[in-house]
Amino acid sequence: MNSKLLSISASAFLLIVALTSATIVRGQSPEVRRSFDFREGAQNWQPQFLGYTQYNKDIYELLAEIRALPPELGASGTGFYLRGHNRCDCLGMFLKGRLGPADGVVAGQRYRVGYTVTLASNAQSGCVGAGGAPGEAVGLMLGASQIEPVTFAGRSDEVRLNVESAVVSPAGNIANGLPCSSSSTPYVSLRRTHQHTSEVTANAGGELWMYVGTHSAFEGLTALYYQQIEVLLTPVGTPAPDPVNPPALITDETTGAAIALNALTFTRDPFHFITRGFHGGDERTRVMLFARHAELAQGESADAVTVLAEDERRGVTFQMPVEHVGRVPNLDWLTQIVVRLPSEMTGARDVRVSFNLRGAASNKADIKLASPAGSP
Repeated sequence: MNSKLLSISASAFLLIVALTSATIVRGQSPEVRRSFDFREGAQNWQPQFLGYTQYNKDIYELLAEIRALPPELGASGTGFYLRGHNRCDCLGMFLKGRLGPADGVVAGQRYRVGYTVTLASNAQSGCVGAGGAPGEAVGLMLGASQIEPVTFAGRSDEVRLNVESAVVSPAGNIANGLPCSSSSTPYVSLRRTHQHTSEVTANAGGELWMYVGTHSAFEGLTALYYQQIEVLLTPVGTPAPDPVNPPALITDETTGAAIALNALTFTRDPFHFITRGFHGGDERTRVMLFARHAELAQGESADAVTVLAEDERRGVTFQMPVEHVGRVPNLDWLTQIVVRLPSEMTGARDVRVSFNLRGAASNKADIKLASPAGSP
């Protein structure tokens, strides 16, 4: 196909949309098992907090350190202690850890991610608290990403995370099973096993970032000891990328911007974060991107595609949730990628989007977002 088809005019492309309304398989990589016992120190895991506001940070009582385990656990040694007072009904506390080629991670390989997490909680079951129960209203969230989870200052000086909605899934809560009592709140070790709901692809450097943490509705103090994190990466057989025809976004030949449409209104950017009229009560805007050489192989899901958005103004890269990948009807060479605009990106204006398929990266192209009133 002529390479000029990579870049077409916006008007021509919209007309096409209106009118239309031999993979090489490589050997499967070995599974990766890693166990991290915090009696041996932090082992390169890093703590982070989100949801609080920086100007009054002290009122959140944030603390992260390797600390001796409480005596009631009957275990010697240390755990990774995370503490925070949720005064915003939105506090998140998490640990992030990187796995790479030295751990056996293979660049471009897609994995299912399983966790076994041992943590000590003093949040008793069946208690009542402001905003929710101190145990049941504090959710354990586990996940993985091919880019590093980083925090940044968003609107109103609130600390936010670049990947949250795209990479984590709920894994229960921190209620420790003891009946509610105001006289004594001993710690109890809990063991949580979880299969992350999305598959994740290692980036071109053979890296994956692990995410283990809590998000709280309980408006009080939560203090946990993470004792051990076990990770199992199970490879999912994937086709090797075609080195001759790498994945590529379709762009406007005049501006170089990405050809992108609101998935409900079929209008061009700038995109607002809310579009009225989506079914199911979720009115977060979905954006359609279009690409060549982005076909899914048999048995693959949208998890094989990762879409990134770079906000150069704030120096943050976001991972956008991918909801659909499929061919455009009657255009076998053209693939449609539907992404949801995540809340983490609120305040972004001009972003450079790209995607990768099985570790192979596409070109980058701009889309514009409509900034809410009062955003920086």
